[in-house]
Amino acid sequence: MRGLSPNAKLNINCMYRRFWVALIGADLGEGGGDSAPTRLHRRCFLTGRPDHDTQVLRDVLDTYGNPLNTSSRYLILPAYTVMNQGGARLANLGDKKDDTTCSTSVVLSHHPTVGIAVYFTPKNPKFQKIVVSSPVNIHFFLDYYLCANLTVWKVDNLGKLAPRHTISTGAQLSNPLDMSSWFQIKPLNGKYKLVFCPDTTCHNIGIVRQSGYDRLVLSENPFLFDFQLDDRIGKAIA
Repeated sequence: MRGLSPNAKLNINCMYRRFWVALIGADLGEGGGDSAPTRLHRRCFLTGRPDHDTQVLRDVLDTYGNPLNTSSRYLILPAYTVMNQGGARLANLGDKKDDTTCSTSVVLSHHPTVGIAVYFTPKNPKFQKIVVSSPVNIHFFLDYYLCANLTVWKVDNLGKLAPRHTISTGAQLSNPLDMSSWFQIKPLNGKYKLVFCPDTTCHNIGIVRQSGYDRLVLSENPFLFDFQLDDRIGKAIA
């Protein structure tokens, strides 16, 4: 890479790093320490773009100001409450699996209710906290055994021409080769947005109106969220 600027070299190193992560499902350097892979991880910051040397991993915080962690469940709520909009949940919008009664469309509740709690599972199992711009699975906390394999969020119609790329459930948990199921959380205006980054380009998660619900989709316009710790006993029923 003789003759390239430092930023150009870093871009190439980040590109190779993302290739090997996608190929083998491992991410050397996410575990901490001060090794060369770890330093490269911090600079690439898992976003497809290198950050400044002073950039550090930042925790995603809940509404109480505490870091999100893998062992707790959270409610994904609109950052700004309105009367006909609530937390993330499942709805039947005509895309149920043929062999079950499970709803799989990810929507916002059309009433100011909290919705269904989720867990965030990082791509790197060594992570105990959820950090900004790090890949995570999002999966609902349900109490219906027929739907046990239909809780993990994914992007529909990935790689296909479609009117819109909706968000539904049905992915496999912690599958590093399934690009459709990995999301990131990024700060925006004091709140958070969800994004989907299949390569160096990230796509915002927004909403569209469908069958009386605000359905989550890939969009140019990000929808802002808060994450509230769910300390209720028991699971939700879809």
